[in-house]
Amino acid sequence: MTIKEQIRKKNGRPTKHQQRYKDSGRPTVVTESVVAKLEQALKEGFNITHACNIAEISRDTYYEFLKKNPKFADKVDYYRSTPLIASIKLINKAIIDGDVSTAKWYAERKAKDEFSLKNEIEHLTVPIFQLIVSDD
Repeated sequence: MTIKEQIRKKNGRPTKHQQRYKDSGRPTVVTESVVAKLEQALKEGFNITHACNIAEISRDTYYEFLKKNPKFADKVDYYRSTPLIASIKLINKAIIDGDVSTAKWYAERKAKDEFSLKNEIEHLTVPIFQLIVSDD
């Protein structure tokens, strides 16, 4: 790079070479249709790997696109929470409508100490190597 090009680069203006070849290079894989496929898959609850498969891109391409587009990263967080929000709304509706089994299921998970059907296991007080070597 010549001194002239270095000065132009520092000034923030593109060099003649950059102006001439600004649209050259490999075309992007992440097109609008790929983004639409990703968004739809994530809204439907697919994980990143499956969403990438549906959109026909690699995970590396997805993560590179995510780094370059922070607004899309925010959208992804929202889209990934959509199925969870829908399921919570459905559970709440079932409880309000009087579905006892759903209410019990919800209580067992949200208030485990009070409603859990846990099976308590008593721990052996004898170390396992004594059980193996015992004289009995």
